[in-house]
Amino acid sequence: FVGILRSAFFVVVMLVASTAAADVDIAKADKLFAEGLALRDSNVEQSCAKFEESLTYNPQAIGTLLNVALCDEKLGRIASAVTKFSEARDRAKEQQLADHLKAAEEHIAALTPELPYLKIRFTSPPIADTKVLVDDQVVPMAKIERFPVDPGERVIVVSAPGRLPHQVKIVIAKREEKEVEIGELAKSGTVKSSRRPIGII
Repeated sequence: FVGILRSAFFVVVMLVASTAAADVDIAKADKLFAEGLALRDSNVEQSCAKFEESLTYNPQAIGTLLNVALCDEKLGRIASAVTKFSEARDRAKEQQLADHLKAAEEHIAALTPELPYLKIRFTSPPIADTKVLVDDQVVPMAKIERFPVDPGERVIVVSAPGRLPHQVKIVIAKREEKEVEIGELAKSGTVKSSRRPIGII
């Protein structure tokens, strides 16, 4: 991993910013990026955290985005890495940044065969405004038939107006495809004993 961290991604960085955006702070982003570089050999997780924070202050920095994607890849979050590499690829195409484009495409090609995929199947048609979250990330209903996730333990929460949320934990490995079945969500309401209300669900 150290060898990767010393690659051109960390040495040659192009911080491309949209200065019109109110939340952009290039100076702070550059400072955090430099701190990430300083930590790359001694603490990988802290180094990656600095890059991620840097990106929040300069979201248009393709070089930083590539480094964050590389962090996801090396920490095993390959679906997250592919998403970020894909975003970097699209930006590099728009800005005609050949080196960034090539790097992003190479990583996407290498990671895509390793992706695990999840399928959410409802035993009965879901009601309007049903929401599916995987690790706090909303999955559009149009994509629940097959979507990539990071390997490891995933937490799935399905919710809908007037219904109790349903939570499922799964463990999924690289290249694995797994289906999760969701039954009809229970209705929320007041639960009472014969003497007094027990509580509101």
